Amino acid sequence: MASPSQCTSMNTETCVPEKTSANNQGRQGTRRRIVLGIDPGVSTGLAALDIEGSFLFAESKREIGWKKIIDKVTRYGKVVLVATDVAPAPDLVRKVASTLDTALFVPNKSMDASEKRELVGKYTRANDVLVDNDHASDALASAIKALGKFKNKFGKLESDYDELSDNLKQRTKELLIKGYSMNRAIRMSNEKMQPIRLDVIRLQRSKTEQGLQNALAEKSEVIVRLNELTATLSEDIKTLKQENRELRDRLEKERMRSDIEVRKERIWNAQHDQIEGLTKQVHKLQWRLDEQDKEWHPDTVGPDNRDTDLARLKPIESFSSNGLEEAKAAHHIEPGDVVILRDASGGGASTARALANLRPSLVITCTAMSDLAEKVLAQNNISVINSALLSTRNIDGNLFVRKKDLESVILQLRSIAEREASSIVEDAIEGYRD
Repeated sequence: MASPSQCTSMNTETCVPEKTSANNQGRQGTRRRIVLGIDPGVSTGLAALDIEGSFLFAESKREIGWKKIIDKVTRYGKVVLVATDVAPAPDLVRKVASTLDTALFVPNKSMDASEKRELVGKYTRANDVLVDNDHASDALASAIKALGKFKNKFGKLESDYDELSDNLKQRTKELLIKGYSMNRAIRMSNEKMQPIRLDVIRLQRSKTEQGLQNALAEKSEVIVRLNELTATLSEDIKTLKQENRELRDRLEKERMRSDIEVRKERIWNAQHDQIEGLTKQVHKLQWRLDEQDKEWHPDTVGPDNRDTDLARLKPIESFSSNGLEEAKAAHHIEPGDVVILRDASGGGASTARALANLRPSLVITCTAMSDLAEKVLAQNNISVINSALLSTRNIDGNLFVRKKDLESVILQLRSIAEREASSIVEDAIEGYRD
């Protein structure tokens, strides 16, 4: 038997009545029982159905408080059920239910838009009702959902107890909403619907004691049900607390992992930049050491650092647009000059074309040059030689190389290129013959 203090369904949607006041247990006569749906917000939606499902009203009011809601709805009758479409129930809905001392319907989970559209659409078509406001429509959906929870019980009452009067059925349905069993609700409704005698009723002592015992048994049953509900809710609270702790732990681990990844990336970038800078410094220092270790005999060089046997090398620090512009301004690079690239890395086709526009006769590289850049220079008839193949001299801060050394290296490279070209041609002819 369901407890009069709570009303639960198998689908876990709850309809929990508030405390029942003594005034509401008296004879209500033909007063209409009402189901009230509320959708709180800046504009609050209200919808009311009677306990038989007939439409009373559906509207939306801006900034309406709980007192005005109660004043409006109680004009239509007695509210026996307050409903909402979201879980948990908003404070305004709870306040109205508590003040009216009535049951509160809260769905197991918040109703989605499609469910509400389906409920309202089916109801309005069947009852020829028009509801064109979203808030009013949501309130109506919650009232329909709440009333539908008791459809089977109300149907059983109508079919099995057709002989009961309408007033008795109204009172019985109200008690069913509060959680009473069918038999008990009918018995209590029948007792409360008896006419009140104006004469003094002399109660026998035995009957009074029996009534008190029955009332005590009912209260004891209520206490047992409440204790069971309290135990269930306590278990739910423990489970939710455990889940909350687990989620917090997972969130903290994810935060720590993210921080570690960010720090690792920063360290890697800093080390990468440091390695690149150190690599360039090593190239420069190595080149200077090589220059200092070489023996020079500048006897053949005149006061103006010019000699028919020596070719001056005009340095370019970096193979970039800025590097080319700085070298051109600082060393007055002119067509036919021999240039030396101290750092040939990083330059592409466009940089190579910019270098070719300076029209040097020869490019000497201290580091490796990209194949694409070297190809562009070759297309402009500019040879590229690695500095390791030559012996340079530092005279009064200027670099020189023997012309005969240059010519010798160029001849060697041309010879190698011719042999490779000849080999390619022979291989092609041989392949054609095969």
